[in-house]
Amino acid sequence: MSSHSDLNGIWSGVYHYPSFAGEMSVAFTAWLDDLSGCLSGSILETNTFAEGGPAELSAEVSGQRSGVEIQFEKRYLDGQNAHDQVIFYAGSADPDFTYVSGEWRFPNLAYAQGTFAMSRSSDGHEARAERARSKEVV
Repeated sequence: MSSHSDLNGIWSGVYHYPSFAGEMSVAFTAWLDDLSGCLSGSILETNTFAEGGPAELSAEVSGQRSGVEIQFEKRYLDGQNAHDQVIFYAGSADPDFTYVSGEWRFPNLAYAQGTFAMSRSSDGHEARAERARSKEVV
């Protein structure tokens, strides 16, 4: 298995949150760009709460990485019937940057928090190259 030194790539994950029926688990895919510790990217996740919204919700992420410690904010895109609140994520990567786990929370709602974990699915080289090509065409 190769060793990585950043979070660039495609990640498969799950986050958990409490609900009236017990703990809910939501699968997601994250596309992350890590430029010297400056994080940006997007998340696509199963819709479990936005009534009348699409089957999957899209969100943008931005944040930072210092060593293996990460922090980022997630914001759902407009037009999906999702809330507009920022969600804060904080966690740690393993030394090879193949697995990240931590906690998420809403800034002003103490009861709205949970855990998350994600594993690297791909280095994302092809996806980044395709994205660069599409930006050249525009």
